Amino acid sequence: MRGVKSIRHLGAELAEKHGTTADYAQRVVAIYFRGLSELRTLGWCKRVRALNPIENPSKGQSIIVDAVAYYPENLTVGDVLALKDVS
Repeated sequence: MRGVKSIRHLGAELAEKHGTTADYAQRVVAIYFRGLSELRTLGWCKRVRALNPIENPSKGQSIIVDAVAYYPENLTVGDVLALKDVS
């Protein structure tokens, strides 16, 4: 899965965008994905987000929306959780 960022790296980027700490962004994204079945695809997550828009989302919700939008649709939640940091 070349070119796809781990939750750690993506969290750091999203934290900068949303004006929060990297630790907070990483925890929010990890908690969201751990709460879903590992067999769910990111395409499913994107459809759910599109069908259930959040009015005035909190920082955490905005981070989750951006994280779901970042990952390719063919990945599963398990794939995202298994991504390792590349040094």
